[in-house]
Amino acid sequence: MAKIVLIGAGGLGWTRTPVTEILAYPGLRDGTIGLVDIHAGRSVARRDKSERY
Repeated sequence: MAKIVLIGAGGLGWTRTPVTEILAYPGLRDGTIGLVDIHAGRSVARRDKSERY
């Protein structure tokens, strides 16, 4: 199971592309993606949007 951490993941435009690309690989879909940003609220907001994919 893959574990991937995206540092600086608070920006919506920046986060969406890597998350979409990661989920395009079937072997990575069951993994864990960690979103980290110095502004915790932004990371949570991006996580919520990413969970829709």
